[in-house]
Amino acid sequence: MINITEKLPKDINYYQINKINLHPIRLDLVIDFVNPIDLDEDISISFEGLVYFAISKTPEDSEGCFQIGDVQLFLCEDIKKLLSLKQCGLTIPPDLKNVYYLKIEGDIFIELVSKKVSIQT
Repeated sequence: MINITEKLPKDINYYQINKINLHPIRLDLVIDFVNPIDLDEDISISFEGLVYFAISKTPEDSEGCFQIGDVQLFLCEDIKKLLSLKQCGLTIPPDLKNVYYLKIEGDIFIELVSKKVSIQT
C-alpha cells in the first residue's frame, strides 16, 4: 500500500468537514473540508466509483461542521492488505486492483474504498 496522505495539507487534522455529497447513481462522493484558522485553505476530495462506504457520527454533534482527528489516505495495489485494514465487516470484491482507501476519525467516522480520487485545493 502506498500512503498518499502527504498529498493532503500537513495540518489536515485541524480542518473540519463541512459538507459531504453523495451521487447515488454513479456512486461518487465529495467531502469538503474547511480550515477554521485560514478560510482560504479549503480542500475538497472527490471519490469516484465507490466500492465500500461507511459513515457514523457522535449523536451529540448537530451543528454540521465536524472536527477530525486523524486522516489516512492510501493507494492500495493489493486488496488483501486493504481487507486487513478495513474496520467494518463488509466484503470487497477480491479482484479489484489499484483502489483508494480513506479513513477519517474524529467527531465523524468515515471509511471508504473507491476506484479514483482527486484532491482540489
